Amino acid sequence: MFFRMWMRAVWVEGDVEVESTVPETWVNLCNKFVWWPPVVNAENFLKERREPAEKWRKFPLVKIKLTSGRE
Repeated sequence: MFFRMWMRAVWVEGDVEVESTVPETWVNLCNKFVWWPPVVNAENFLKERREPAEKWRKFPLVKIKLTSGRE
């Protein structure tokens, strides 16, 4: 069994495409959006792999470039 842990995602913020590596729980593949925490620096959220919350922002997902994980 394979468990994905991280995704290299591309999404749109306003008129700009943004690319970053995020926990897979931050990406909704069914509805094609990416969650992002409402903070200036999301480093701690990323390190702790925090679960998205209602107040998080949603951005349209463009594509997933890469996934990584462990078996």
